[in-house]
Amino acid sequence: MSSPPPHRDDQSSTSATGRVRVLFAGDTHGATPHVVYLLRTAQKQACPKVFVVGDFGFWEHQHEGRVFLGKVNRLAHQSEIGLIGDSGG
Repeated sequence: MSSPPPHRDDQSSTSATGRVRVLFAGDTHGATPHVVYLLRTAQKQACPKVFVVGDFGFWEHQHEGRVFLGKVNRLAHQSEIGLIGDSGG
């Protein structure tokens, strides 16, 4: 997935100690609504990155998988949240 533009300065994602907030989740299984929920939660919590560990939904060999990857890539870019997924292998 391509990287989104830099995180906006109007939401501080870095604490006073210089630490960056990150949201971790698991096993989205190609479910777009689950990823939408994660991106919204990340925005609310000022987390510039979402890491999905486990089965993200990298099924590019299937039409539904390609549709899913296109949608979540676009949504992550629009929300300016970096979305990193794991193949679950």
